[in-house]
Amino acid sequence: MINNVWLGRMSGAGAGEDAAVSNDVSGSVSGHVVQAGQIHGDVHFHQPHAPARSIPRQLPPRLRHFVDRGVEQDALTTLLNGGSAAGLVLLSMIDGVAGVGKSSLVVHWAHHVRNRFPDGELYVNLRGFDPAAEPMPTADALRDFLLALDVAHDMIPVDPGNRASMLRSLLHGRRMLLVLDNARSTAQVRPLLPGCDGCLVLVTSRNRLDDLVMSEGASRISLEVLPHDQARDLLAGHLGADRVSSESAAVDALITCCAGLPLALSMVAFRAVQMPGVPLAELVEEVGDEQERLNALDIGGETGVRAVFSWSYRSLPQEAARLFRLFGLLRGPHVALDAVAALAGLPRTAARRVLRDLVQAHLVEQRGSDRYEMHDLLRSYAAECAARDEDAAERITALRRLVDHYLRTSRGVERSLTSHSRLFVPEPPDSEIRAKEFDTSDAGIEWWDAERANLVAVVEQAAAEGLHEHAWQLPYSLMYYFNLRRHTDDWSRSFNIAVRSARELGDRRAEGHLLEDLAGLHYSLQQYEEAIEKRAAALSLLDDTDPFYGMMLISHAYAHLRLGDFDSAEEPLHRGFRLRAAAGDANGMGYARAGFGLLHSGRGDIDEALTAFDEAVALYRRVGEQWGEGFVLNNRGDACLTAGRFAEAAATFRKAAEHRRAIGHRHGAATSLRGLGTALSAAGDVDGARNAWQEALQAFEKCGAAEAEAVRADLGQL
Repeated sequence: MINNVWLGRMSGAGAGEDAAVSNDVSGSVSGHVVQAGQIHGDVHFHQPHAPARSIPRQLPPRLRHFVDRGVEQDALTTLLNGGSAAGLVLLSMIDGVAGVGKSSLVVHWAHHVRNRFPDGELYVNLRGFDPAAEPMPTADALRDFLLALDVAHDMIPVDPGNRASMLRSLLHGRRMLLVLDNARSTAQVRPLLPGCDGCLVLVTSRNRLDDLVMSEGASRISLEVLPHDQARDLLAGHLGADRVSSESAAVDALITCCAGLPLALSMVAFRAVQMPGVPLAELVEEVGDEQERLNALDIGGETGVRAVFSWSYRSLPQEAARLFRLFGLLRGPHVALDAVAALAGLPRTAARRVLRDLVQAHLVEQRGSDRYEMHDLLRSYAAECAARDEDAAERITALRRLVDHYLRTSRGVERSLTSHSRLFVPEPPDSEIRAKEFDTSDAGIEWWDAERANLVAVVEQAAAEGLHEHAWQLPYSLMYYFNLRRHTDDWSRSFNIAVRSARELGDRRAEGHLLEDLAGLHYSLQQYEEAIEKRAAALSLLDDTDPFYGMMLISHAYAHLRLGDFDSAEEPLHRGFRLRAAAGDANGMGYARAGFGLLHSGRGDIDEALTAFDEAVALYRRVGEQWGEGFVLNNRGDACLTAGRFAEAAATFRKAAEHRRAIGHRHGAATSLRGLGTALSAAGDVDGARNAWQEALQAFEKCGAAEAEAVRADLGQL
């Protein structure tokens, strides 16, 4: 072997004549070396041809059944078009709850645009939430990408940082699409990003990787569950349009049970395809049972809804995992931060911090500044986790803290509005939970509005778990609100539960007052016989030593008055008035005087009736009884109308409508507006009557009240 080979141009014919050296090339040469004679021309070095660079095409196949997410696909296309024109590095982050279809969307769209990346596409499943394996180390993903870019195994650096540098070098100047699917964290993704323009990177994750948005300039798409029409399209793709159309009601019910989650819908479709002769209604019965829903959506293996959720749960920090479990105790559609803090036994700031982890993981969605909700199927899974992983005593303790929060806050709002009229005020159970306080009564009513579904749901939970004191006191604190907003179904449901809980405790006084409030419900629904029956039962449980006994007698008289039974009304009316007068109760006396107004009006003594109504208004105003004042004004208008005093009736109804509107009594305001229209029509003011009835119709429709149909008939007669 010769290490130094000198090549030059030779002159003359003799081999012994050396020429001047023109090149010095060092290298290792094996085999025979022949000294050349005279060489004419230049010396050329020829290297072997480099193999053609392979173009990786790693995208997985598209799903057969994919519902077009046009808005999200358009957003990705806009990013690609805008970034290409600007010569920028393009990065998009697609996040959302497990099973919402992030990977399907990205892969589907990527197939449509792959021809715009002549140097190919790289794909990796980072296994951020894989039920069968740990998340992929970034070093392994870098190795796989380098191998796809023709780097030999023995040329791949050991150090992950050097691997990332090599990847950036190889991507420089290329136009490639990189799909980083199912990422756990920003740290897992960042080393895989190119360092120059020409590439598009799509990242999917169940977590909100906000660092990618803030530090890397990623655009963010948060994928939501499918709306109803797209969910139907997805089922039609699996089951066929004919079956979906012919069993439309069952399909709608299945969509509701799956809450629009594509994975769950696909599981349902799989089950339905396996039993083509079985009506979908049978599957609805199975999926409709909340306790069995996750079992119905589990086809075994690692792809069922429960398995997919499990790794999101297992990846949570300890505090967040506990709060996730406790969310399974909630039954309302969404919950406020204060209620979450009470449920978890945490200060507001700590609860907000832990909630942030759940929001980042898309296990809870934030709605507005301080409200949170959980997907229905996730909540079912959270309930399973709570039953399995949370101590039973802690579950009851957490529920009690939640009910304490609702009871004490609701009681505080009620007391601010009805302290003059609630003569029976039970003490709530001992608790360290403090009530949420409000600056104004309107703010308290707004809280009732926001929490209504939670309040009604938690009454049933409290009763089921043996928290009977809470289960009757919470509905009792809500009676004014139910009446104000005409939530009659909630009123009936929660008060019947409350009565059963009071009986469980053997608390006759509580049962009597609850039955009295149920009688008030029947009275408001014009079910006067039922009101008389409930109130008679209430009176049998109490006696005249109870401060509210006189008020019950007066209410008993009202129901008889509405039935036209004036003789049966007179005695309890007088007796009730005497009891309240002896107690110096202006509110009770006003209530009785209003009853006397109805009694005199019914007997045709209009002047005496109006005098009694005016006395009632004065007494009510003395104590701030705004609700009762509205009723008295409306009854006064009815009396004037009956007497043919149309102008006075119209003025009174107008005043009643304005008063009721001001206190938020929407149904009452609509009733007074209808009376106003009747008075104006009787006085010959057709245009005024039409305007009043049209306003009444809109108000009744907004309340969902049955009276709307009667007002339409009134308008039809003009």
